[in-house]
Amino acid sequence: MARTGVRRLRRPMGHMDEEGVILSGNEQLAVRLDDAEAAPAPPVPDPVLQQESPDSVLAPAGGAPGWLTRWGIGPVLAAADLLAVAIGVLGFEAIGRAIGVDSPARKIAAFGIVLLALVWLAGLYRSRLSLSVLDDLPALAGRWLAAVGLAVLGQIAWSRAVWQDYVIDWQFLWGALAAGVAMVVLRAVGYAVVRRLRARRVVAHRALVLGAGRIGHQVADILTSHPEYGLEPVGFVDSDPILHGGGTLPVLGSPRALTSLLAQHQVGAVVVAFSSIKESDMVGVIRACDRYRCELFVVPRLFELQHVHDEMDNAWGLPLVRLRRATYRSRSWRVKRLIDVAVSATALLLLAPVMLLLAA
Repeated sequence: MARTGVRRLRRPMGHMDEEGVILSGNEQLAVRLDDAEAAPAPPVPDPVLQQESPDSVLAPAGGAPGWLTRWGIGPVLAAADLLAVAIGVLGFEAIGRAIGVDSPARKIAAFGIVLLALVWLAGLYRSRLSLSVLDDLPALAGRWLAAVGLAVLGQIAWSRAVWQDYVIDWQFLWGALAAGVAMVVLRAVGYAVVRRLRARRVVAHRALVLGAGRIGHQVADILTSHPEYGLEPVGFVDSDPILHGGGTLPVLGSPRALTSLLAQHQVGAVVVAFSSIKESDMVGVIRACDRYRCELFVVPRLFELQHVHDEMDNAWGLPLVRLRRATYRSRSWRVKRLIDVAVSATALLLLAPVMLLLAA
């Protein structure tokens, strides 16, 4: 019997889906494709979105105590000024007792409190790169004269209210003069100690230079050659560096990787020089520095013609503008928050009986 030319085609055995329905081969392929499209792709790590703990970048470059690096030179200067006022009060008190003269210690103490408040309002307790008592001398002299004037007006008002007369005890000027001289001397000593600690990298912050051009290399050379400014550059950040060589510091990455670089190198400051980054992209840089509690310095345009005023920092003749921190991250905001909570809690306690009566 002759064989027919018909050939049987083997069809793949169907498989059942989850509901027990037999699926053909094409239907199985379609299901597999649908499952592949529905399956989420593995996440790709983005260096910009990767965030480490902000506290991890607060470690100093050297072995400085945590409080000294965190709070800066402000507490040291405040303690020195308090000691200067104490020298004026106690020293004049001792001299008065030795020669048998009444000492106006209370008036000198009141003068010292006013002087400290004026110095604080002048911003002379903030951390700065360049520390020089000669730069502070005009501001200190002006605040000293203002404190003397307020002390005299206070004596006039007090004597007029109590004795119905104008009585001024000018002897307090000797104690005020002693406090002013001691303040200048102690500040000079404190600045010298801080500069020595910075020069030995005991108190230092690692810094990144944003921009690997000519100005960026100039900034890095100044900070490396003069460690007394307290910044230790570790590298450049630039997506299109103009100068690849000629320096000892490497280009660590692009501005998109700034967040990971801050955490990896434990950076405490970022210096923005002229770079290829767009000004619109600087918003992300500023937010990253603020989130990691890094100080941000900016080299101003036309800095050769820029006048360096009191609120600017100066690094070997190069002006640097320190951007202010966000309001909700400043210490004054924390103090204000504590005052708000205390006042609100006190008001609630005092008004609680009234509110209970109204509710009843």
